[in-house]
Amino acid sequence: VKSVEVPLIRTGIWAATLEFKLKLSEPETCTLGVYLHTARVKVIDDGHFPSSKYSEALENGNVASIRGLGLFLEFCKWTLAQEGIGWKTALCMFMDQFRNLYTIMVIWAD
Repeated sequence: VKSVEVPLIRTGIWAATLEFKLKLSEPETCTLGVYLHTARVKVIDDGHFPSSKYSEALENGNVASIRGLGLFLEFCKWTLAQEGIGWKTALCMFMDQFRNLYTIMVIWAD
């Protein structure tokens, strides 16, 4: 039996799991099976969703002390930190202003 250690880099962003493949090669004194040369590894995140800001309250069972607005803002920060979401949201909000601009121009033109 051989052990393999894989160092993990902690980030501040919550994710349900971290998943990667481990491929075995160059066996010594053994053979690899046709389908048994690759393993899928899943590491379950032990952090709290959407951030660790309220970890102490959750661990103490004091859920009632967590304000809804604060939790919502943490969720928004988490969502916008996801790859590709932040800039797409900003672009959508910017493009939505053209409709407002059009409405103001119609009102001003009358």
